[in-house]
Amino acid sequence: MLNGNSNGKVRDLEVSPAIPPASGTCSVSHARNRRFKAFHACMIVFAGIAYYHDLDHRLQHASLALSFPGAGFISLGGFWGIGFIVNFILFCISLFLWFATGNIIAPFLTWFGEAFVIAALPGAAKPPMAHSQAVVGALVLVSYTVIIRFMRNTRRGQESRRDVRNKYLPRLLAEMKENEMVEPESDQDREIPENVLKFLRWQIDVAVLGNDDWSGYDVIEQFQPAALRYQIVEGVYTLAFANRFYTPSFRGSYLQEAQEKLIYKYCQEKVLKYWKWECLWGKLTTNYEPVLKDNIMLTGFYSLALQFYRAATLGDRFTKDGALVLEIDKTHRYPHSSKTLTKALLDNWSKSAFCLYPCEPNWIYSFCNLYGINALKCYDTNEGTDFVSGIEGRFRKGYIEEFTDADGTCVPIKSRMTGFVIPGLIGIVNELSCSALTASLMPDVSARAYAVAKKEVLTLDSKGKLADIDCLQGADKMDPGRYKASMVTFYSQALAAAKTFGDTGVAKAVEDLIDQDESLEKVDAGGVVTYNNVSVIMRSQLLRAKLMFRNGWKRMIEEPMSDILKKGPILADAKYPEVLVAKARSHDGSDLELVLYPGTEKRTVSLGLAQLQPGREYTAGKKTFTANVEGKAQIIVTLNQRTVPILETLIQLKVRNTDLLERSERPWLEQNHPYLLSPILHLSNMVINTGNTDKNDNIVQNGHTQLNDKCRDTPIHANRHMRVICVGAGASGLHLIYKMKKDFTNFTLDVYEKNPDIGGTWYENRYPGCACDIPAHNYVYSFEPNPQWSANYASSVEIFNYFSNFADKYGLRKSIKTQHEVVGAAWIEERACWAVSIRRPDNSVFEQECDWLINGAGILNAWRWPAIPGIDKYKGQLLHSAAWDPTVDVTDRHVGLIGNGSSGIQILPKMQECVFTYFRHVTTFIREPAWISPTPGMEYRQYTDKEREEFILHPEKLTELRKASEKAIGEVFSIVFNESAAQKQLEAFIKGKMIEKINNQDLARLLIPDFAFGCRRITPGTKYLESLTKPNVTTVYGDIREITERGCVTADGKEHPTDVLICATGFDTTFRPRFPLRGRNDMNLAEEWALEPRSYLGLAASGYPNYFMYLGPNCPIANGPIVFSIELQTEYMLRFMNRWQKEDIRTFDAKREAVDDFMHQKDLFMERTVWTSDCLSWYKNPRDGRITAVWPGSTLHYMETLATPRYDDYSVEYNGRRFAYLGNGFSQTEATPGMDRTYYIRERDDGSSLFRNLMSKENMSEPMDIKSLGKQEKSLLEHE
Repeated sequence: MLNGNSNGKVRDLEVSPAIPPASGTCSVSHARNRRFKAFHACMIVFAGIAYYHDLDHRLQHASLALSFPGAGFISLGGFWGIGFIVNFILFCISLFLWFATGNIIAPFLTWFGEAFVIAALPGAAKPPMAHSQAVVGALVLVSYTVIIRFMRNTRRGQESRRDVRNKYLPRLLAEMKENEMVEPESDQDREIPENVLKFLRWQIDVAVLGNDDWSGYDVIEQFQPAALRYQIVEGVYTLAFANRFYTPSFRGSYLQEAQEKLIYKYCQEKVLKYWKWECLWGKLTTNYEPVLKDNIMLTGFYSLALQFYRAATLGDRFTKDGALVLEIDKTHRYPHSSKTLTKALLDNWSKSAFCLYPCEPNWIYSFCNLYGINALKCYDTNEGTDFVSGIEGRFRKGYIEEFTDADGTCVPIKSRMTGFVIPGLIGIVNELSCSALTASLMPDVSARAYAVAKKEVLTLDSKGKLADIDCLQGADKMDPGRYKASMVTFYSQALAAAKTFGDTGVAKAVEDLIDQDESLEKVDAGGVVTYNNVSVIMRSQLLRAKLMFRNGWKRMIEEPMSDILKKGPILADAKYPEVLVAKARSHDGSDLELVLYPGTEKRTVSLGLAQLQPGREYTAGKKTFTANVEGKAQIIVTLNQRTVPILETLIQLKVRNTDLLERSERPWLEQNHPYLLSPILHLSNMVINTGNTDKNDNIVQNGHTQLNDKCRDTPIHANRHMRVICVGAGASGLHLIYKMKKDFTNFTLDVYEKNPDIGGTWYENRYPGCACDIPAHNYVYSFEPNPQWSANYASSVEIFNYFSNFADKYGLRKSIKTQHEVVGAAWIEERACWAVSIRRPDNSVFEQECDWLINGAGILNAWRWPAIPGIDKYKGQLLHSAAWDPTVDVTDRHVGLIGNGSSGIQILPKMQECVFTYFRHVTTFIREPAWISPTPGMEYRQYTDKEREEFILHPEKLTELRKASEKAIGEVFSIVFNESAAQKQLEAFIKGKMIEKINNQDLARLLIPDFAFGCRRITPGTKYLESLTKPNVTTVYGDIREITERGCVTADGKEHPTDVLICATGFDTTFRPRFPLRGRNDMNLAEEWALEPRSYLGLAASGYPNYFMYLGPNCPIANGPIVFSIELQTEYMLRFMNRWQKEDIRTFDAKREAVDDFMHQKDLFMERTVWTSDCLSWYKNPRDGRITAVWPGSTLHYMETLATPRYDDYSVEYNGRRFAYLGNGFSQTEATPGMDRTYYIRERDDGSSLFRNLMSKENMSEPMDIKSLGKQEKSLLEHE
């Protein structure tokens, strides 16, 4: 049975032999059927009313035409009856056009257009023929009766077949399971046979044709299987499959170029212009965007081509934004990439009621969707993401219930609009195709499909031949690429399926049939094999079937290329067709086995090799050569039939029980390259022990216990294992995961997020109008721009999507546990670790220890109700901006809004826009005025499609915009100084702008502050001031004395009734942790910071070792873009954690005197700033007005402060001797295979330091095995 869980994930499927009862239940389809029938019933009722009332005769004739296609002609009588037959035939043709080309207009034109035609005929002026309504009614009744009976009989037949199949499936599936135990062919031995290699030449020849050369293709039509787009992608699949499994170490040359040419060829107008017509006559739109909505024929097939290319070649060119420009016509060109196609797949599946979604308007092809889900899973494999886990459960359910018949047979096509299927398209080829396409996502469905095909068609007689292929009919005997009768589709699918399941008997029988079938017209011309009477698309599939092996398709999707193949030597240059590569594989990362054939006659060729070890000497056959400084080399090989030049490293050193290698074993090195010699010591006896040891391995000499003086068997700076816990998966937590994955090894990182999803404040805050208050292009990670922002102040939903996409792109979710809340943490001095308490979704609590605790919970996430008496008595609907409830009904309500901070300023304009639609009136309560202004020159604006496209196609323009915005934001810092010229000038300018927008002197006096500009957080306030002047908004200035059952009573005693009360009253900004955090000596940080939060550089707290916080007290919250500050803090933290890993440090703890000195410097600086002006601001400590939130300087000032950590401001404790990390005397460079040991030698002084700053990822993690070092000498010298 299927083992799943509630979040849609399906893992570790336990295959059930039975076709499940859920198969073919079609709940969504039945609902669509009923909807169509209801629509038709309404038309019949309307026709009946029009017919039986004494209306105009033309209307009576026309009304009958609405009851049934062509029925209007029946009412005319006489020879017009022929019109019924003609019109009905035209209607059937129009249905075919709808299916074949997506022309949904055609059926409606022939059906409803008939009514207008009949009404215009001369005979329509006469009364309808007697009893014509009864005749039409009988026609409708008979039609529905026939259809219903047909459907019931079909269903009974399917259920009967299901019962039969469920009897034989257990045995067959058990046999197939046993067959899986047979050892498959090793990848190391896989080689393209010469006859298949000749067939592959045909595919390459077609692929390398010029962009405008279509001579090698079947150019028939562009809507159905013969379309050019399918010929192209099938070519990519086949070339990529051959490349990935037969020649994985052949990259960068003609096989990769052939795939790239096909991928680019797909983008042309000749291939894609069909979509323009499908949009016009199918979607009734002139928006020709081909990816974003309802085009699985493109997103599914093309995405898989892109992912197969990436899996085979490791090429990343199509992952870049705008790498592919899809051309519908000369004026409609759409930039895309593999990322945007993947996102389109997910978006469309999430929105479709069937999960599977359509291509030609309204037609859902299950196979197209199977290609798409394979593409998604392959994307996960290539990019390290896990998108598929979020959709596979729903996809499987939709496929089983809606696109599988009761007998387990796949339904290839269904109408999304009506839920109807097209009969006659299902055959055994359908099942064989299904068995391959479902192998990865639904292995039980895959095995069942092949078992059914094997039982019912692929049975062998006593001579090992297929016995039952005469039963094939219909689509099974059609070449869909040319619409001609042919057995090639059956051959290709049967051969591929048999090889996939390791069924050698069936595979051989099919191969024999192919060889014997003369109708395929096999030809061998000039060493190129092809089949003249087979379409291009089926030739590609037949070739791929010949290359297939057990689980080949599944492995292509699920299995990433090994590091040996990624990093080992490759064949990077071979001329085509002079050189045909049948095998290219590195077996251990230092060798390269090639099997080459000449294109025609014997010849001598030059081959380019890459990814060699610079300066290393290699042999190929009997020839020796040396790799250049780039790790490249050219070799000359003579090809005469099958040639096998096996590349091996020449250096083979053996270590004996001596200190140095025998010089006689390396004469070539001594004679030719003496400067490469470096003595390799036999280190098995390097452990120094000068006395006895106690049970803790401490040395005991003369009765005194000393530290353990054993010399560690590791090189300097070897990484010890590190356990890290981070609280929160917002922007901070995500960046920490990204950087640690990128720069660290030998660690565990668990990020606990209390919410159901990532995103932090951008997940939680979804109130109307919620957006960032700095330009969105600067609210991104510095290295991860987003060209798709819709406006310069992006909405919370867009920002959440940015961080969500970032997490998906870099596979960060694997480190995150959502709905897990950290509820406590305590320092354990004895073990120098943190014990962290975490609450699970079921409210149970568990404890986990870590070496480092990072608090990324943020500051603006603990919202609070206003401290106003009577708030608990309010009878209306009470909302908080930070806990917005979208289900609250505000229709025709009077809404009150408390607060004019950042949230209130954003909420009001959005609400005011909707007042006439939803609300009756808005009353906004303002306690204190606020400065409202965007950064000068950065007023709100939306980006056009053209601008976003420009950002994608020309990223340098986006970089220019980002830098200009960042510079402008940074320059605003100059206004924070009291009474400065810049501050006075900008304050006067903003005041004038506010007066202009308010346009009401009385209101302006209340709303424009008398405190310094910048004292409170400045917000752009898009349309806020304008909203205050609208007639449907009342502004109430002053304190609220109390809240009553009906509304708010202000200081003047007046009650303001409201139905809904929104509190935009902010957060707890005390910086105290949201959970008990106990450090050394049982100190509680929340209690210590009760009067004043005191941090070290906004990052650390004294007495809390190995603990960092993001956005702590006095960090640059208001000094510039906050996301960049988060990046700076991550870099700073990781420097300490890097040293902790390398130097055997026990703890880092900020010194209390360093904290005190920093706080003193901060206070001295703040005295000169507007932040200390007389205003209510969360930047201040409410007790004494000292500034606790912002940094005493600019963002660049903060960056340069953190750039060089002051380690002497920390108390550092070691686990033992401080120099124990020096280890066995080897450097990391010497201990890491493939690293340049002479990196410090340069042609000139280029300004770089002689010292390498090794991060964790560049260091060895595991201890060096000194005793086996001699066995590793070859790998130390040869491996990368």
